[in-house]
Amino acid sequence: MKNFSIIVPNYNGLVFLRPCFDSIYEQTFKDYEIIMVDDASTDRSIEFVKSSYPSVRIVQMRKNSGFAKVVNEGIKHARGKYVFLLNNDTCLEQRCLEEINKAIYQNPKFDFFACKILSMTNPNKIDSAGDGYSVIGNPYKIGYKRMDGPKYQKIKEVFGACAAASVYKRTLFDEIGVFDEDFVYYNEDSDINFRARLSGRRCLYISTAIVYHRLSASYKEKLGSVIYYICRNKVNIIIKNLPTILIIKYFPFLVFGRGRDLFIAFIKGKFFSGLRGLLAASKQFYFMLQKRKEIQENRKISDKELQRFLDWEMW
Repeated sequence: MKNFSIIVPNYNGLVFLRPCFDSIYEQTFKDYEIIMVDDASTDRSIEFVKSSYPSVRIVQMRKNSGFAKVVNEGIKHARGKYVFLLNNDTCLEQRCLEEINKAIYQNPKFDFFACKILSMTNPNKIDSAGDGYSVIGNPYKIGYKRMDGPKYQKIKEVFGACAAASVYKRTLFDEIGVFDEDFVYYNEDSDINFRARLSGRRCLYISTAIVYHRLSASYKEKLGSVIYYICRNKVNIIIKNLPTILIIKYFPFLVFGRGRDLFIAFIKGKFFSGLRGLLAASKQFYFMLQKRKEIQENRKISDKELQRFLDWEMW
């Protein structure tokens, strides 16, 4: 059994694949397998990987299915003790896997792990130093767009991990389930962060495990879709995961958060995309409520313990 199964989701990411895979093969730590799950690409990604990286296992989706389903398919095929989710538009520093492996064995009480993700275009800026969750119902990337510095150079516990570069014990998925495919895109990692937390699992930010991330060039082109799913899925996370007492306690702030989301959608010229997302969440309410029942029944931490990980990050 390999130590790591590195799962690289791919959809028309041909331009990113060589630097991503080269950075993996250049790692000082070699006990891993690579699985690329291709989400019905049309840009010859599969042909390129077959010819240039024949040791990469390729899982082909029959139709474009979205991030959550693609990642779950990779997890299904993973043979390693740890699952390392890695975006195709990333590159690893040479000692990244070695640092992750060291941190895992030095911190046996942790079940999932966040890498230090830096901007590819400006490596002095943080993309994510782990994930947080705000009392306004806003999952966010810790340190996003801020200058790197001493604050982000310590290994410490955080709420969760950004799935652009995140590591999980393989057994975690057996116990709490995989990514929620009803989310399709965006915030599915925030949902699994929450579920893991409620089940008593802990996340460690590994500041020495450095990954460089390039924001997809197609982000602006699909902005309406992005805003739709983000607005919808933030509500789904609350319905599924936030304990009733905390919903009541923070209700005005949660309402403020949804208004904030609509305001951001408005200034980006996508107000109706955000509104459609909120309306879509109301249509999924019953299904999320059914999932909530099981999650809350199996919860292993108290409201007070969860509350110490919720902060007042507003923006």
